[in-house]
Amino acid sequence: MSSYGQHPNPAAVARAIEAQVEAVTTADIDSLGRSAWYGRYLDETALPPELRETARQRVANADRVSKADAGQSFSVLLAALLMLIGLLLLAHGAEVGQQTEVIGGVLALVGAVVAIPAGRWIFRDPWKVDEAEYRQISAATRELKLPLHSAFVDLLDTDRSSRLRDINQQWKTGNPRREAKLVYVATSILNDIRSSPAWRDEVFDEHRVRLDLTAAEREIYEHAARLWEIDSTLVAPTGNDPAVTTQWTHHRSALDEAWETLIDRVAALHTYREGLRPIESTLRDLAAVRSMTTTSTELSDLLTSSARADIATAHARNLAAELPEVAANLTTQLEFLRRAAIHQETLATPLPVLTPTASR
Repeated sequence: MSSYGQHPNPAAVARAIEAQVEAVTTADIDSLGRSAWYGRYLDETALPPELRETARQRVANADRVSKADAGQSFSVLLAALLMLIGLLLLAHGAEVGQQTEVIGGVLALVGAVVAIPAGRWIFRDPWKVDEAEYRQISAATRELKLPLHSAFVDLLDTDRSSRLRDINQQWKTGNPRREAKLVYVATSILNDIRSSPAWRDEVFDEHRVRLDLTAAEREIYEHAARLWEIDSTLVAPTGNDPAVTTQWTHHRSALDEAWETLIDRVAALHTYREGLRPIESTLRDLAAVRSMTTTSTELSDLLTSSARADIATAHARNLAAELPEVAANLTTQLEFLRRAAIHQETLATPLPVLTPTASR
């Protein structure tokens, strides 16, 4: 764990991340809840400058763009169909009957009502492009895929060296690809950061130190997918051709460097997460101090009530101490009255005896 003013050794953190990646199991990867990750990569250099921003937005919001395009197409088709049926019924209504003309008019009107907002939707769509622009963006966009399950390792017909089949078999026997294991570690760290109260605190907005986790996750998955795409199909030469060996060594070195870069990226996430921990502790202390500050008035009122309670307690005890004396006085009065009543003359005279009278 890092402390204030100290930074962990990046090489040591990278080694620790590599150890975590090595320890990941197939069950760990399956717990991600997805069998593969799919993404899109846009080569902006293949597009004219005026189209790049629109293309960037379309790729970044691919799901929303797809739904919007489908909704627009459906609305236009529905409006056209309703208007066509309505116009046909109007055209032949005189032959069939007046009721048919009414239905045709209603359908045509509904079609027009649907067409108006559909047209506005299409006109105002910020991601809308024409056919030529669409083809340009499609040509500059490449699909990315990172398998997270052995079943999603595509066994291509071009896999003459059986490399993909070997990878698939190794995965099935409990040895998944390193790219999949790395994104599991990265996802775990990202989820841990998201759960940190420090990362969610508004102080991170003030100091602009909140890491964009969505972008970080997407970039790590894209990086891993590109690495998988090349590494999974790179076959080591078996001959002694120096040119082939040199070329393969160059590719292998580039892939190893890309892997180290990816490890460093995840290690940086780990360092960021560890840097949040002392901030979490400080924020808890700040919350404690603020709670004491905000309740100072209530605390003062409580102390005043306690002082009044002490006075009332003492008063009650003093009164309680006087109660035996009061009881003794009352007992004396009772005894005096009892004796006085016994010696009264009226009490010494016998009471008259009443005899029953005969009933008539």
